[in-house]
Amino acid sequence: MTLTAAERKEAARELAVKLYVAVQKTAVTNIDDLIAAVGSIDDAMDTTFDNLPAAWGTKTVKQGLIDNLPDPFKSNSSAADKAIAMSIWAMKEAGLI
Repeated sequence: MTLTAAERKEAARELAVKLYVAVQKTAVTNIDDLIAAVGSIDDAMDTTFDNLPAAWGTKTVKQGLIDNLPDPFKSNSSAADKAIAMSIWAMKEAGLI
């Protein structure tokens, strides 16, 4: 199920706290970039399996998700940051946050 705009924003705020506030790190992306990253993950996760080969070719699902992230989040974030973004999306999708 696709997250609403409000849910994407809530997940982006949670991501900002995890990536920057909690570890006292200077943010390298703004909230709109984080909302776009969460939205990208959400949109990609709604891609049906029959469309994956056309959408991502021979990439793994994980690599397809990472490659699908928008800049500047994709280029300014570590592999761990990208994994955290996917985890926060999953928790939001499951209603855990």
